This record gives sequence, C-alpha cells and structure tokens, in this order.
Amino acid sequence: MIKKIVLIVVLCLIAALVVAALVVDNKFGVIWGSPRVSHDTLVKPETRAVLSLDVPRAKDFIKRQFLKGINVPDSVIPYALPYEAGVIISPDYVLGELKLTLFVNDRRLAPVILEKANGFKLPSPLDQWFPEKMIEKRSGLLERDGEAKMDKLFLAKLRTLWSKPAPTDTLKIEGGHTAELVLDNRDGSLLAMASAVAASRGFDLSNVLTEGRMGVFTNIGSIRLQGDILPDDSVKILLTIECTPESDEAMAKVLGMGLEMGFNQLQMMAKMKGLSIAGKAIVEGKKVKGEYTLANVMSLI
Repeated sequence: MIKKIVLIVVLCLIAALVVAALVVDNKFGVIWGSPRVSHDTLVKPETRAVLSLDVPRAKDFIKRQFLKGINVPDSVIPYALPYEAGVIISPDYVLGELKLTLFVNDRRLAPVILEKANGFKLPSPLDQWFPEKMIEKRSGLLERDGEAKMDKLFLAKLRTLWSKPAPTDTLKIEGGHTAELVLDNRDGSLLAMASAVAASRGFDLSNVLTEGRMGVFTNIGSIRLQGDILPDDSVKILLTIECTPESDEAMAKVLGMGLEMGFNQLQMMAKMKGLSIAGKAIVEGKKVKGEYTLANVMSLI
C-alpha cells in the first residue's frame, strides 16, 4: 500500500513538473529550441536587397556590453541568442512598392523577443513602413511585413535607362561575417529603393539625379557590405562595388574616385557624431574594394 502511495506521489510530481515546464516554455520559450530558418527561405526571385545579422558571432560583444557583472558561461550564451535576424527587400514595379520583411530566426525566447520587438517604437519612416506588429509565422520564424511607396514618375524615368531584362537569380549572402548587406543593382533597383526613402521624406530624386548622373549607376552591378566586431568593439567593414560585365574597367576607376570623395565627406559627418572612421579603397579590374574601421560605435547605442 505504501509503495502504491509513493508511486502515485512520484507520478503526480512528474506530471506537475511537466505542466510547469510547458507553462514556462509557453510564456518564455526557454526549454525547447526552435529550428534553423535561413533567410534563403524568405528570398524571392524579385528580391534585390538582403541584410543578414549572424547574431551568435556578436556573442562576445553582447557579453562585454550588456552582461557586465553577470556570471554567464560563454557556452550558454549562444543557446539564448537568435540564429539570425535581418531584412529582405523586394521591389514590386507594377504596384510601385517595396515589399519589406523584417525577420528573426529565434533559437529560444520567442515570446520575449516578440514582446520586446513590438514594444520598441521604430523611427520614421520605418514606423510608417511597418504598421503591423511582428508575429510568429511558424516555429523559429518571427516576421514583420511592411511596404514602402516608390516614386512612380521617377521609376518611369529610371526604366528608360535600363533596357536589360530583370535578372532571373538573386545575389547570395556570402556568410562568415557578423553582418552582411547585399544590394542588387543589375536592373536599377538601387535607385528604385532609394526613391522610396526619398519619397518618405517628401524629396524628389529627379531634382538631383539628372539622366547623366543616373547613367553612372547603370555601371554598378552590385554593392556588398560586410561587417565584423573587433575585440576593442570597433567595427571592421569590407565594401565591394562590382561593375556590370559589359562595363569598361575605366568605370571602376571613376567609381573608386567618387567613393574616395564621398569617404572624405563621411569622415567629417562621422566626426560630428563622435565617431571615427579610417580606411581606403582600391580598384581591382571591375571591382572597387574598400576596407574600413569604425571606432567609438558604442556612442550610437
């Protein structure tokens, strides 16, 4: 009889623990991990911009800056961090809109991430572009969809410069960096996306970009930015501007000179913000490659 009572008590304790675990996981998502959901699954044929943040690569930075005084083993931190976060941008030229997807591939803590994400007020114009809250689309995928209007008159002008058909493939994230942004301009999408930003500010790009100036952009096939956080919390940035196959190599030199002039302006702007940026760019065939170091990044946080 005593054995039966003990068995019943043990079973009740086990059941209580299971229920407690389910309640805790439902509220905080800390027990059972979510699956890996790559940004590749969200990319469409018309996607022209992808930003990917490899969150675990920022583990040491997160520990230094946000876990000071908290004794957390290094081996534990990656299990609480998302696998990846980022943004996917896909222009819809028929509707004159940018289709935007903000996503987080959580590993754990999905309810907590959703609460924090939806409690954060996005700056303008992002608050207009993403009016809806982030939701859990499926296990491992937290998603917030939005859209931004492009300037249709500017797009019509842009189309007269690009007679080439739209590419049938999408440019890939190379990986191996904390952050990576790739912009596909093979069909002129770079300026099309810029028109959405300008339109949100009530600014007409046509007033600045004449056909001659816009023509320079027809030689740019893609722009890729890759960033890594260094042990001193500065950021190393790699920039690659690749010309289109039909462009002359002289255009890469022109772009390189333009980049150098723009970089001088950027240095002055950064200094006004309390930042310091140094580096240089070189031209290799039809590519312009820049390597830069951005210091005092924590002043932005």
